[in-house]
Amino acid sequence: MWWQDLRYGSRMLRKDALTTLTALVVLALGIGGTTTVFTLVNALLLRPLPYAQPERLVAIDEFAPAQTSSNGGFLRIAFANYVDLRARARTVEDIALFDSVQPILRDEFGAERVDASWATDGLWRVIGVAPLMGRGFTKSDTTPGQPLAVVLSYHLWQRRYGGAADILSRTIGVGNRPAAIVGVMPPGFQFPNRSEMWVPIRDAVTPQTRSDHEYEAIARLRPGVTADAAERELSGLLRQILADHPGADRGQTARVRPFREALTAEYRGSTWILLGTVVLVLMIACANVANLLLVKASIRRQEMALRGALGASRRRLVRQMLVESLLLTALGAAGGVAVAFVALPAILTLVPVSLPAWVTFVPDVRVIAFITGVLVSSGLGVGLVPALTASRHNLLDVLSDGGRTRGASPRQRLMRDGLIVAEVALSMVLLTGASLMLRSYINLTQHPLGFDADKLITFRTSIPPAYGDPAKVKDLVRRLRDELASLPGVTSAAAATNVPLQGIWSRRLAVEGHSLPDEKDAPFINASVITPRYFATLGVPILEGRDFTEDDATTPRVTIVDEALAKRYWPGQTAIGKRVRYGPPDPDAPWHTVIGVVPSIRNQSLLKAAAPDVYVPHNEQQYPALRYVVRVAGDPAALVPLVRSRVLTVDRGIAISDLRPLNETFFQTLWQPRFFTILIAVFAVVALTMAVVGLYGMVSSTVSQRRHELGVRAALGASRGTLRWMMTSHSLIVVFIGIAIGGVASLALRNVMASQLFGISSTDLSTLGFAALVLGAVAALASYWPAWRSTRIDPSMALRE
Repeated sequence: MWWQDLRYGSRMLRKDALTTLTALVVLALGIGGTTTVFTLVNALLLRPLPYAQPERLVAIDEFAPAQTSSNGGFLRIAFANYVDLRARARTVEDIALFDSVQPILRDEFGAERVDASWATDGLWRVIGVAPLMGRGFTKSDTTPGQPLAVVLSYHLWQRRYGGAADILSRTIGVGNRPAAIVGVMPPGFQFPNRSEMWVPIRDAVTPQTRSDHEYEAIARLRPGVTADAAERELSGLLRQILADHPGADRGQTARVRPFREALTAEYRGSTWILLGTVVLVLMIACANVANLLLVKASIRRQEMALRGALGASRRRLVRQMLVESLLLTALGAAGGVAVAFVALPAILTLVPVSLPAWVTFVPDVRVIAFITGVLVSSGLGVGLVPALTASRHNLLDVLSDGGRTRGASPRQRLMRDGLIVAEVALSMVLLTGASLMLRSYINLTQHPLGFDADKLITFRTSIPPAYGDPAKVKDLVRRLRDELASLPGVTSAAAATNVPLQGIWSRRLAVEGHSLPDEKDAPFINASVITPRYFATLGVPILEGRDFTEDDATTPRVTIVDEALAKRYWPGQTAIGKRVRYGPPDPDAPWHTVIGVVPSIRNQSLLKAAAPDVYVPHNEQQYPALRYVVRVAGDPAALVPLVRSRVLTVDRGIAISDLRPLNETFFQTLWQPRFFTILIAVFAVVALTMAVVGLYGMVSSTVSQRRHELGVRAALGASRGTLRWMMTSHSLIVVFIGIAIGGVASLALRNVMASQLFGISSTDLSTLGFAALVLGAVAALASYWPAWRSTRIDPSMALRE
């Protein structure tokens, strides 16, 4: 009997090919979008990490709720605190530190900047992955003063050394130091993200290493221990440790959370919002198809009544209708999988950065289970109401129906109206969310950066070990600046340890005349070491005082501060001549005299305001590894090869990386908000289209079913305007109710969107009004066309039917 239902259902789908095709397209879009996004969610948030028993891995942070820090109170682990916690903790098997770094690898093949990671000796035990060859780090490797050892990734071993069998006997240069290769990791292993080399952390326990929070921490829980239990123990231990070292006590406690959660914290909220968006799209698709099937059900009333009269039970009729809807949904799901297969690579082209190595998009049991669940729930969702409606019949009433009541019953019209209300309400929520995201992204792109990002080239350098003397470093930096400035089309060149949007250096600040209860309460600032003409190259004006010159060095020590810091400490007066100390501040740290004030620059992030910025001259601290900024008159991309070749003419041993126009960095910085904004906007447009199609279909079917009535009204003298209004007024009321419900739902969901927005409130009424206006206008147009067709009915033809 099931086979009979399947054969009959397939015949019914073929019989009404237009309705079937429409439903398949709608379902394919809804299921395809949902499957695509769930595949993303699975890869980013759900798939187990490729380490041993990843559910036992946790991240450890320090958190100082009463202290303003550069990261909203959340701190990395201080090395000395890590040493003490590792020795005392009992809820974890081991703790390891790590941090991403990009050192220069030097060998017989030249110099190359590689993605690498600092690591302590416990890292391999914590993550549960042993080297393929050789060994990991030992306690000796992490002891200061010992020969440097490094571990290579399998990919780097193959790519750079061709899988040489003698790799463990080789010595390479890391930065300006020789290092012995002691191990090679298994194929596919990269931690964290895409590291290709690991270098030991070689700190010593000092007062400074208890105040500097430099490293990330990962730990493995003991069997049966929860993250909450570990957090309680580590917080208690940390308070005991800080009680013995009050100089480093800033009220911090330990925070322990699953390592997967820590890895994905930056985009977890946006990803779940995106999944919620496509679920709403799927619900709209199901409502749309259910409406189509309700129309078919009203047409098949006589068929169902006759089947019942011939002995079919209501359960039998419902089963047959559900088999048809499940068959339709299965075909739609097949189309959805095809849509996802095409859409996923297209979506990934919107990601301009390398995803972590553990992110893979191969379907697994979770994706298959999700598709199956969507198929069944969608099939029941689109078919249950039409099946129950069509199976409810009275043979005498059906057979005696005349033209006046031949259309849908009042119950069916109510159900169809309810489905349209749901479609419009969900579309309103999506359209409002997409509008908020779009306005937020526009605000981000138009937010003042504090500098002129156009026509700038930036790159990073690392110089050979031969420039070990500070005087040689100073001379090389000046030569490079002069060579770059002399290039045709270049108007200015400068160098700095940090350039906008490409990293910061957090330090502590003490201001003369502003005493602090304790040195540990000193606020964070972002420090940069720069050369003269840095601000001129960026297009940043000097608001007060002067720029650095080639003569500024250590006698006297001078500094430039930004406008935010000047207003905070010297409101209503000049900052020139004031003195500050950087550190951690201590009585022996040198004072710097302020010689200039510049506007605040978005050095760290476009998404949130950072700490104030300060600048010191390169002649004071001759850092060898610098980033250069070059302003050009023409197209920056066209001058990139010339810049590279000119730097190498100075010294071919200089390693160059990240050479590109600064606008590309700006574009890459915004990739996450742009990615989620584009996807949510696309799905909102799809939802709006589906709602419009559903509304058009409802009005069209109403016109078709009331054709006889409209002919009678026209024959009795009803004007075309009256007939059009009669057809559109009901649909407009339904749309208005849907918009009102959607608007209330949008306001109720304001907290979901709030954390993803920039420069706009999640309850912005103008955005809500704009979404309502667009949805109402499009819905009115969708209703008007079939209503206009109703006025073209020939009364004589309608009366003869």
